[in-house]
Amino acid sequence: MDSAERRWVSSPLVAWARAHPIALLVAVVALLKLAVLAEYVSALPYAESPISDAKVFDLFADRMLRGHWVHEDYATMSPLAPFVLIAVKAAGIGFVGLYALQLALGLVVIVWVHRIARHLFGEPRAPLLAAVLYAFYGPAVFFETKALSASLALFFIVGALWFSVGAATSRARGEIGTGLFAAIATLLTPQLVPFAPILAAVHIVKRRFARAALLTAAFVAPLVPFAIRNGVAGAGWSPLSTQFGATLYHGNHLDARGDFSPPKGIAAGVQRMRADERRMAEEAEGRLLSVREVSSYFLRRTIDTLLENPLHAVRVFGLKVIRIFMAFEPRLNYDFHEERAEVPALWAFPVPFSLLAVFGALGLWFALRARMAGAALVILAISVVGTMLAVYVASRYRLPLVPVVAIWAALGIARLVAERRFRLFCVGVVASGVLILNPLDNRVELHVAERLNRAEALGERNPVRALAEIEVAVRLRPMDAAVLCQRARHLMALGRLDEADGAIAAGLRARPNHATASLLKGRAVLARNPKAALAAQQVWRTALSHHDGHRALTLALAHSLRGLNQAAKDEAVSLFEGILMKDSRDADAHGGLGQIQIDRGDFERAAESFTEATKHDPDFAPHWANLGYALLRLGRFAQSARASEEALAIDPTLDVVRANLAAARRENKK
Repeated sequence: MDSAERRWVSSPLVAWARAHPIALLVAVVALLKLAVLAEYVSALPYAESPISDAKVFDLFADRMLRGHWVHEDYATMSPLAPFVLIAVKAAGIGFVGLYALQLALGLVVIVWVHRIARHLFGEPRAPLLAAVLYAFYGPAVFFETKALSASLALFFIVGALWFSVGAATSRARGEIGTGLFAAIATLLTPQLVPFAPILAAVHIVKRRFARAALLTAAFVAPLVPFAIRNGVAGAGWSPLSTQFGATLYHGNHLDARGDFSPPKGIAAGVQRMRADERRMAEEAEGRLLSVREVSSYFLRRTIDTLLENPLHAVRVFGLKVIRIFMAFEPRLNYDFHEERAEVPALWAFPVPFSLLAVFGALGLWFALRARMAGAALVILAISVVGTMLAVYVASRYRLPLVPVVAIWAALGIARLVAERRFRLFCVGVVASGVLILNPLDNRVELHVAERLNRAEALGERNPVRALAEIEVAVRLRPMDAAVLCQRARHLMALGRLDEADGAIAAGLRARPNHATASLLKGRAVLARNPKAALAAQQVWRTALSHHDGHRALTLALAHSLRGLNQAAKDEAVSLFEGILMKDSRDADAHGGLGQIQIDRGDFERAAESFTEATKHDPDFAPHWANLGYALLRLGRFAQSARASEEALAIDPTLDVVRANLAAARRENKK
C-alpha cells in the first residue's frame, strides 16, 4: 500500500464511515431518493395529480375541510389517510412536500430495521445487511412518492415492531408504543388489523395480563373516534373500512387470478367500483343497502363461491402463494415496473422481493431453531400473508412484509456465509432469479392500464399529453372498445370532433351497441350542433333498446329532454323518477329533477331535490349552486348563502354563484 492509499484509509472520513456504517448507508440512500423525487416530479403526471385511491383521499380531505366531517362514504376507505392530506393542506407543503416527508421517514425505517436485527440476532453482519436489503428495495421508495397510506403505514408498523421487540426503555412504554403505532398503521392500512390482537393474545397465553391490557388499551383508544363517526353516519360501528366483503370477492370470484382483478360488471376505478358493487348487491337483494350490508352480501357470496367450487378455491389459493413469492410487483392503481422505465433513478434500488423471500425463508428457519425469530415479526408476517391469501396479492399489500423478510434474509445470508455453505447460497440466488420470471400476467394489459392511469392523472391539466398516453394504449389494444371510448372522450374535450367520431365508430365496430360508445355518439352529435337534440335522443333511445335501464344513457336522454317542450319535460321527469325508484341516492337524478322544478318555478320542491343531491354527492358544485339559487328565490337568505359558499369552495370560478351569494348576504342583512 503506497502513501496515498494509507492516507486515504486513515482519513477521518473513512474512519467515520467505518465507525458509523448505518449513517453512511442512510446518507447514500437519501441522495438516491432525492434523485428519484426529482425525476418523478419532472417525468410523470402523478406528482400533483393523484389517481384512484389517492384521488379519493384528496376528495375526502377537501370535503372535511368544508365542514362535512361525517359521511357514509368515509367508511369505504382507509380512515386516517384523508386526515394526512388535511395536515398537508394545512401546512401548505403540497403533494411533493408529502413525498419528501415520506422519503425522510423511510430513512428512519432503515435505522429501525438495523436496530431490530441487532436486538434479535447475535450475527455481527446481519443488522447492517438487513438495513441494506430493505434500503435498496425499490417498491418501498416507489410508494414513498405516492399520496397513498402504504408508506406511512409501513413507518408506524415498523415502529410498532421496534417497541415490541424490547427496544423501548421499559415494558410499559414498549406495550403502549406498540399499541399506538399499530393502531395508527391499522387506520392507514386496515390489512394490519390482526397484528395487535394476536400479539395481545400471545401475552394472555403467557399469562402476561398487565402487558396485554396496556397493549389492548393503547391499540383500541385511537380506533374509538372513527368507530363513533362511522356509527353516526349509518355505516356500522367498525372503525375501519367496510369494504372487506367486496375486497374478498375481488380476490376470489370465479375469474380471479390472485391479484387485483374485479369481476365482470365492476369497474376498476375506485369510485365507479363502489357504485358498481352497491348496484350489484342491491339488484341481487332487491332493496337498497347500506355500505355495511353491501360488504355482508359480498362476504356471503365469496363463501358460497369457494364452497361450491373447491377446485377453484385451491387454484386461486395457489396463485396467491406464487404471487407472494414472485419478484413481480402486482399493480394496484400504480405500476412499479412501468414507472421504473420512466424514472431511471429507481434502478438504483435493485433488490427484488424474490431474493428477500427465498433467503428470508432460510433465515426464519435458522431463527426458529435458535429461538430468536422475534414473536412480533412472526405475528406481523402471519397477519400480512394471511390477509393477502384471503383477498389478493398487491405490491402495496405486500409492503409491510418487506422489513420482516429483510431482517430474516439478512440472518439467512449471514449464516450461510459464516458456515461457508456457498452451494446452498447459490441455490437460493438461482431460486430468486427464477421467481423474477412472471408467467401469470399479460404485460400488454398492464401497460395499457398504466397509460390510462396517466391520462386520468393528466386530465384537464394537460389534455394534449393525456391524449398522447391514450394513443399509446390504442396502439396496444386497437380493438378494445373501452380504450377507444377513452380516446373519443379526450378528442371531444379538445374539440377534435371528426377524430372523435372515428374513435366512436371504431368502438362500435369492436363491440356493436356498446353502451359507452353510444353515449359518446349522442354527445358528439350535440357537440357539433347543440340544436340537434332529437338526433342525439334517437341515438340514446336506440342504445337503451339494447341496454334497458342503463343509468348513464337514461340520464343523458333525460337531460336532453329537459330543455324542450312541456311533454319532453314530463318524459324527463318520468326518466329521473325511474332512476330514483331503483336508487333513491342517485344525486344526478335528484339534480335533474331539481333543474326541471326550477324551470317550472317550483322552488320549494327544487330545494328539496338539490338538498338530496348535495347529501349524496357533496363534491359537485352545480348542485350546491342550484340549491343556493332555489333557497334565494324562497327568501331563505342565510341558507342560500351557506349553499353558495359551498359551491364556491368547490369551484371558485362560478361567477353567477358569486352574484347569488352577494344578493343573499345583502338581503339577509335587511
